Amino acid sequence: MLKKILVTIIISILLWSCSAIKNKNPKNNFSELLQNYQVESTKLYPKIQNRLSSKYWHRAGIFFNNFKKRVLSINREKLSEDDQMSYDILL
Repeated sequence: MLKKILVTIIISILLWSCSAIKNKNPKNNFSELLQNYQVESTKLYPKIQNRLSSKYWHRAGIFFNNFKKRVLSINREKLSEDDQMSYDILL
């Protein structure tokens, strides 16, 4: 069972990374990144959440570290002025 879960996770990561490589327009990547942030953060912060638990902080750390890596992978100089401000705010 654990082996199947691991294989599923690895395949998902590979598919995600391949799709990220295809989309080379930084403006499109950044817009998509902002949309993903909103969707994923609502999963992290449901209405009732025990924010003192170590499980919560572990999940939050993973979420924000992954998001920061994805933001830093985008070339800020190629973004519009508005997107550059959003970029700076996110970091």
